[in-house]
Amino acid sequence: MLLLHPMHFLWLSDEEALSKGKKEAKNDRVQFVWTQFSELNSYFKRQAADTEKLYGKLAEMISLLTCHRKSGNGKGIKESISPELEEILSHIDAGVRCLYAALPVNAMLLICTGHGDTAIVHRLRKMLTEQSEPVIGREKIVKVLQEVQAQAEVALCFVGMKH
Repeated sequence: MLLLHPMHFLWLSDEEALSKGKKEAKNDRVQFVWTQFSELNSYFKRQAADTEKLYGKLAEMISLLTCHRKSGNGKGIKESISPELEEILSHIDAGVRCLYAALPVNAMLLICTGHGDTAIVHRLRKMLTEQSEPVIGREKIVKVLQEVQAQAEVALCFVGMKH
């Protein structure tokens, strides 16, 4: 059994990771393949680092939290999905389909999402620890932080057998 360490693929683009994963999946001597797509995490980091986009996202989340509080719907906030994010998710979907197609019959495919958008959680925590008063009130940032942290802690796992 060959185990590839997760750090082995971190420097690869999603296309390179997919290519290596498909190659490993087709190798009869390999019994375990680890592939990690990183573009979604990179997107989240870029969004959290862009102050203008961050404040726009915070305003949207504050608005959604306010609307949910008034409506009594306690299911959390649902953000809009940008075309860039939609494209990244479509590429991940295509990559998973491609990996599945490369697997031999009776292979198991295990997909774990890991975590959500931790980049915004770290950025909001940093904003709260800074000495200067943020542009948006601390109380509102704390409410958004509670919500995004709860969302970021959610992970999913899917298992499928190729027939």
